[in-house]
Amino acid sequence: DFFELTDEHGGETYRRIPVERKDLILGDRGYSNAPGVGAVKKAGGDVLVRWNSFSFPLETADGKAFDALKELSKLPKRGAREWAVSFQDGGKRYTGRLCAIRKNAVATARAQEKMRQKARKKQKQVDEEALKLAAFVLVFTTVSQDVLSTWEVLELYREIGNRFAHQG
Repeated sequence: DFFELTDEHGGETYRRIPVERKDLILGDRGYSNAPGVGAVKKAGGDVLVRWNSFSFPLETADGKAFDALKELSKLPKRGAREWAVSFQDGGKRYTGRLCAIRKNAVATARAQEKMRQKARKKQKQVDEEALKLAAFVLVFTTVSQDVLSTWEVLELYREIGNRFAHQG
């Protein structure tokens, strides 16, 4: 376990967390960025993090921009899927997997309304891509398929997320 108190200038980042070889570090969207994930990988650890498409652009295995909406359109109404992806940090390329499952209609509508409310509060427009992506649970991991299946990645994220949500 680890915690660090920061002032208002401190933000969520994996770069603050001491990582040892073979550690698995879980995180929400606030931790979803290349420098943080790269820091964990450099230390020999792995991540399992809710993917934020705006702060953590992914690429295909061959280095092209990963088109999430195009790929997610292939996701069945029921069931999960994953894509081999990569990202760059500090001139180095790292590989991982983006695991996805569709939310049901109620959960999607709730997530989209929350985004609209947040945008209204900030007097901004809601990003249309973000609204479409709100229909999915998207989790990025650097853990291999041999260790955790697609379902196990999604279930582990859900289970841990529920525990923290119920703690207050």
